Amino acid sequence: MKNKHILLIIIVGILSAHLDPARSLGQSWPVERGDPSHRASINGDPPAFPLSLKWKVELEGPMYSSPVVQLSQDNLYIGSDAQKLWALNPSTGEIRWVFEAAGMIWSCAAAISIPDNTGGSIEMLFVTTEGGWLYSLDPTSGAEIWHVEGQGGPFVSSPNYSEGKVFYMYQKMVSSELRAVDATTGQILWETASSNVSTAPPVVGQNTLYLGILGGGQCFKAIDPDTGYIRENLLADYWTSDGTLTSGIPDMDRTVYDSDCTCVSERVYIGMKNGVISSIEIPYNADESEYEWETVLESPDKITGLALTAGRGAGNVLVAAQFDALQALNPSSGRVLWRLSFPAVSLRNRKTPQPAIWGDFVFHVVPGTGTSRLAAFSLLDGTEEWSFDLDTGSYSSPAIAGDYIYIADEAGKVYAFSGEQRNDPYPVRPLHMWVASKPNAVRQYDGRTGFHIRDYVHPTISGRPWDLTLGTGGLIYVSYFESDAVKRFNRYNGNYVDDFFLPGTGGLDGPTGLRFGPDGDLYVGSLWNHRIKRYDGQTGAYKGDFAAVAGPTWLCWLDDLYVSNSHADSIQRFDPSGQPKGNFVSPGSGGLYYPYGMAFAADHNLYVASFGTDEIKCYDGTTGAFIGNVVTAGSGGLDGPVDLQVDDVLRVTSYLTNEVKQYDPGTGEYLGNLLEACNAELNRPMGIRLILIFNP
Repeated sequence: MKNKHILLIIIVGILSAHLDPARSLGQSWPVERGDPSHRASINGDPPAFPLSLKWKVELEGPMYSSPVVQLSQDNLYIGSDAQKLWALNPSTGEIRWVFEAAGMIWSCAAAISIPDNTGGSIEMLFVTTEGGWLYSLDPTSGAEIWHVEGQGGPFVSSPNYSEGKVFYMYQKMVSSELRAVDATTGQILWETASSNVSTAPPVVGQNTLYLGILGGGQCFKAIDPDTGYIRENLLADYWTSDGTLTSGIPDMDRTVYDSDCTCVSERVYIGMKNGVISSIEIPYNADESEYEWETVLESPDKITGLALTAGRGAGNVLVAAQFDALQALNPSSGRVLWRLSFPAVSLRNRKTPQPAIWGDFVFHVVPGTGTSRLAAFSLLDGTEEWSFDLDTGSYSSPAIAGDYIYIADEAGKVYAFSGEQRNDPYPVRPLHMWVASKPNAVRQYDGRTGFHIRDYVHPTISGRPWDLTLGTGGLIYVSYFESDAVKRFNRYNGNYVDDFFLPGTGGLDGPTGLRFGPDGDLYVGSLWNHRIKRYDGQTGAYKGDFAAVAGPTWLCWLDDLYVSNSHADSIQRFDPSGQPKGNFVSPGSGGLYYPYGMAFAADHNLYVASFGTDEIKCYDGTTGAFIGNVVTAGSGGLDGPVDLQVDDVLRVTSYLTNEVKQYDPGTGEYLGNLLEACNAELNRPMGIRLILIFNP
């Protein structure tokens, strides 16, 4: 106990020295194959089967493109051989605008949020056309912003995006070029030649681009996204022919870390023309690679598409599509879990349907003679759960957004399907989680799977955030202990917005917990001058000291304001006017030692993180009487609990192990780590917040 107390003093000393979119956030398909890493997977389940056709629009074919949806603009984009790109209302199919390009559009558009130099962002749209042209368009009107001319070859890949650059492959004479273009200006940054033609779009990994080549020579390439440097020796000893139709999928759940938790390599799955699928470990800043496993699929036919679940731990599944089959594999071992055979139908190599995973189901276009059908299969055993016969054949891949799934057919028809909400008394909705972490980062994750979504980082300061709270207008408010500031970030894209008020306003000195009160004002703990400060919730104007507390660390509103007092090892209570109502939890009650985060649960009791004893304690929500330890000392390796959130699962930031741990709130049973020390990249995690994302 004494050592922990000394550590607490050291920690404090270090600190002192220096309204939702139309559909659920993250549940969308803004680029080909879902996201820049092309996992083609969304965890939230689709509506209950059978899905019904919500609308069908006939445009101009032939159509080999796949739809993508930009939820921030509420637009669906699709192109065709008619040299047109359409923007449709994804709820009704109504045409919003049409862009006429210089060539046929076989590719998928990419809808991207580009950071600007003011801390905000600009919504942009990119599309490639026959001949290798790249266009940047205004997604609101379809007006051209800039374009890059092609070199005349017919083949071109869909564009992809990473860190301010747009990447795409285009044909140049009898070879291909991978090109990087500045997303804002259209300036060509670099070009890298390939000996063979490819229409596979580049895939974005952690620090690497991956590219599949259609035939001859080295058919799978790893490329530095900043310079275009190709790792020439990658896989050279294994593959010298039989190119791939896809560019592989990096497995973000299985990246490799060194002893310092530095990510040094990642697992990537690739499929070849001869029916071989492999898992390889590709290191950063090195040309060598290592095989983990290799599986020859039955039958030995081309791998036309891949999809991979994320954030499901041992339950992750890799799905591989061939011209005549669909197969599911264990991504850790390559073992085939199930296989479905389809009639052998000749498809166009330039564009083939690829699978999409939605919750516990994989959607795929099953080919037929003169027509195709969109079908949903159980991810568990391959059982067909639903299908719909399209009017003609389809070379399109399914796209998911909100509660809809979209597909296009060769004749130029676009289809939208949805259904009733699943008959579940506890419907699973997207749950998003934010964690304050050193240095200078608030990290956003899927609250059920731990999948990393984005980071919120101030562009200049290096100070560490302490706590955070969600405000109106899509803003997140973050307290920065060292800089005596509360900063605001855009919840939807992670961009810094502004300082809510000037640092130190009202004498703020060492801000800790912060919460909005029932009056809409923002209340902030000020550790070094022992006050709770109050600020206008709209303007940030200082409105005076609300209350005096010896060591305020965390705040919680429930009719009254509850404040953790780390100096007195108690929870104090104040009415909405700031009048003290005494200790809700008396000093040291139940062994409470250095109380930090707290939350009222559905059972109406108060759960408190006892940092000094590595416990989560429970107190009667009416009287404050000690009930017992929900989490016993050090359970599951808990070391330095700082903050917590409780619903069906109790989630706790473990400061000294750099993790977020999970427990059963009723029994205290340890349920494992939601965020691991290395792959979540947490560093001394503090505040944690969760919010359910509701669909309309």
